[in-house]
Amino acid sequence: NELTKIRNVMRKVVPDAPHEVLLVLDGSTGQNAFQQAKEFMRATDITALAVTKLDGTAKGGIVISIKKELNIPVVVLAQLNRQAEQGEKPKLSQLRESGAIEQDADEVLFLYRDEYYNENTEDKGVAECIVSKNRHGEVGTVKLQWIPQYQTFTDREWKHAE
Repeated sequence: NELTKIRNVMRKVVPDAPHEVLLVLDGSTGQNAFQQAKEFMRATDITALAVTKLDGTAKGGIVISIKKELNIPVVVLAQLNRQAEQGEKPKLSQLRESGAIEQDADEVLFLYRDEYYNENTEDKGVAECIVSKNRHGEVGTVKLQWIPQYQTFTDREWKHAE
């Protein structure tokens, strides 16, 4: 199949590179997202899955089923409700239809840049990764460097070589 061919070409071109395969699925299809993930897993070695647009009741069950059966990390990308547009730092209660996400997630992380909401901030080029839930460790905030021209977050000490 085509995915296997692509993987084989990549291994020939860059044999020593870590060949991570992140599958991004539209979760609004519910149970179909689970079937799609299984099909892709048969075709190639998926190392992680990102799911977007999970609809209503399917949220928790589909994510847990995929994680357990395929034994891979699953990242759920979710929207915040309108309160987040006020410029305050995001929190669990702002997740749209947050019940299933709050209950089922092992970790919940938010990205926040004060510069986006406040042009006079002292934190220009700074992003915060807010760990709001962590079943296996600490919660808190980690400050990162935001490099807009590369759409990248990095360690605050990192410098790009021009």
